[in-house]
Amino acid sequence: MLTKLQRLVVGAGLAVSLCLPAHALLITEIHADPQASIAGDANQDGTRHFSDDEFVELINTASVALDLSGWSIHDAFAPRHYFADALTLAAGQALLVFGGGSPTGDFGGALVQVASEGSLGLNNSGDTVSVYDELNQLVASYSYGPEANSDQSIARNLASPFAALTLHSSLSLSALPFSPGTDISGQPYALAASMPIPEPSSWYLLAIGTALLLRKQLAS
Repeated sequence: MLTKLQRLVVGAGLAVSLCLPAHALLITEIHADPQASIAGDANQDGTRHFSDDEFVELINTASVALDLSGWSIHDAFAPRHYFADALTLAAGQALLVFGGGSPTGDFGGALVQVASEGSLGLNNSGDTVSVYDELNQLVASYSYGPEANSDQSIARNLASPFAALTLHSSLSLSALPFSPGTDISGQPYALAASMPIPEPSSWYLLAIGTALLLRKQLAS
């Protein structure tokens, strides 16, 4: 089934392969390999657990709230979490899904949930985290490899939002192994209006404009 973006591009009369986000939801941190000691207690429930302390962090980079009713998170093998109806993620807000346990703390003001299917099942040596909307359309996806098998998370520096997720300690000046619900320095997210990720409507207009321009050039 064509996405709205693909229909618009095809409607412009030219088949173009574009790698563009369909939504302003961004996968910002994946923690597949909690440390073996209490230092790996990412959900702060007082117990380090190989599965419960795994987490996925998402952030709404749009300037408006996002309704996540009926959305879901999958790994490469199965659905791992279903969001409840009437769940709204505010503009600039982060959302955390832990593998399990009893998450305790503020987590930078993020929405915090535990995997509805019992665990996230993130493989240390490589996996794919995908988010689907209520129509089962892919919204966001990230594939990682053995770099995640390092007793720390892989995270995104929002100063370079299109770059690959990188070992957390390489991004943080304080060498933090993870930062659930906060930016890489451990501070609450404070996304400015100038966040360099266009709204979905901007992507559609860009795609149409690109297709029409290329079509004109090929016809001349």
